Amino acid sequence: MKFLSRNFLMIFAGFVSLGCGFLAYSYFVEPNRLVVTREVIRIKDWHPAFEGLRIAMISDIHGGSNGASAEQIRRVVLTANAENPDVIVLLGDY
Repeated sequence: MKFLSRNFLMIFAGFVSLGCGFLAYSYFVEPNRLVVTREVIRIKDWHPAFEGLRIAMISDIHGGSNGASAEQIRRVVLTANAENPDVIVLLGDY
């Protein structure tokens, strides 16, 4: 029985450590990441007037939370503007 409880405690400690690692990543690393992904989308029967339309999509800014200072938001805006989009859309989680 002692063997079983020791294994259980080791597994439990491993899960707690893993959970703490995920929390640390989501609090300290993720808010400072800025990911730019470029995709070309082909739409059948797309009106020729819209050919080459460039859209910048911004989401998950989480203003006011950890890593979402005015300086970080400025960085997002400058990065989006540097892509020279025709339209900028804000998708949510402000």
